[in-house]
Amino acid sequence: MAAAVLACWAMLRPAPLTEAPALDPEAALRQQPPGAGIRSGAPGPWELAEQASAARLRVEQGLNEASPLLDGPAAEALDARWCGQGHWQFERELQPIDPAAASSSPTSDAPHGSDAEPGWGRRITALRTAIALRWAEQLRLRPEPLAQALAELLVVRSDAPVAQRERAAQALLQLSLSAADPAALAVALQLPCLGPAGCQQLDGGRWASIEPGNLHAWLWRVRSVNGRWAGDDWRAQLAGLAQARYVRSYAQHSLIQLLQLPQTPQPGLRQQIELELMQALFFTWTSPSYAPLMNACQGRSEAAVRAACEQAAEQLWASDNMLEQGMALGLVRRMAGLERARPWPARAEQLEAMRQWSGEVSALQAEASQSCTQQPAARAQLHALAQRGEAGVLHEQMRERGIDQAAWAARFRQQQRRGLLDPPV
Repeated sequence: MAAAVLACWAMLRPAPLTEAPALDPEAALRQQPPGAGIRSGAPGPWELAEQASAARLRVEQGLNEASPLLDGPAAEALDARWCGQGHWQFERELQPIDPAAASSSPTSDAPHGSDAEPGWGRRITALRTAIALRWAEQLRLRPEPLAQALAELLVVRSDAPVAQRERAAQALLQLSLSAADPAALAVALQLPCLGPAGCQQLDGGRWASIEPGNLHAWLWRVRSVNGRWAGDDWRAQLAGLAQARYVRSYAQHSLIQLLQLPQTPQPGLRQQIELELMQALFFTWTSPSYAPLMNACQGRSEAAVRAACEQAAEQLWASDNMLEQGMALGLVRRMAGLERARPWPARAEQLEAMRQWSGEVSALQAEASQSCTQQPAARAQLHALAQRGEAGVLHEQMRERGIDQAAWAARFRQQQRRGLLDPPV
């Protein structure tokens, strides 16, 4: 998990940022006007948040019993060993044994032989589970349904005993059936399907009734069959989508919740695992299926259907998620003539340039080390993502570096042999 997630944040890694202050995301969300997205033009959670959560976090931290694995001299010593040679040793544990390499003389930059400290994988698994369970305890102290839902999801996704994870999954399922908070429903839809019941009891349709202004709620409302809404469901779905005024997955809201938890202040193995837990939550957030929407809008000429599809494209483009922006262009491409209408060609060029630039930066940073020197930048990156989203961070980086958008978009089209608004080759 570590390498894949680190590659994601490495792609987006900005110049060093200052650490964001402790904020109260719940107060911010309460102050948002109905239907306001994170980048809808209204102030988002971080802009409106009050400087009031530090005291609460200190109280939460004090309510957790000290653990030798997480607190005190032994944990600090483990951090120090990780920052020394531990991360090198763990990388070597992950590599297949090469008899020829094993018999060769050691290199100067990685531990070998009697200097190696085995068992880092077991330590990391135990520590990851302990941190996830502690965070779950802290989140359960908060009254907000989003915090309660995240607490159960952390347990489900941990390496805790199966029975404990199944209890958490059941608690999250029950919360999704009773909570009136759409954020809790969004978290429940991230639930892996554990146990014999799987996810059959999860009712995605409740989200649309609670938050009809959110396009994501409608996309989760009806299960599709072979990428299509069955029968007349597509008409009902498009009528519902016409009510949507914003797109909100609650991934950023959930990331904000985790960033507000007490965390290890100094670099080390504990901070590495904390970062990976947050990165995994954000970068692996499950989106609804867009195929039924694409198929419902394909080649339609009816005015009402076309208007609903165009509005959905606008809402998706307003998202801070590059996948959703790409889906917006995919919708536009399926409606004859719209791909040539302003402002879509300019938007396509912007996303083409962002994809090309981020892809090449990611390739250059693919070998980014897990060493402790990377951790402050990774944490600053998560704060930036929570504030501005993936697309917002990339767009800002490109502007700061003076990236030639037209040139990078041309490179994208040359490599892909098509633009994002062109028909597939």
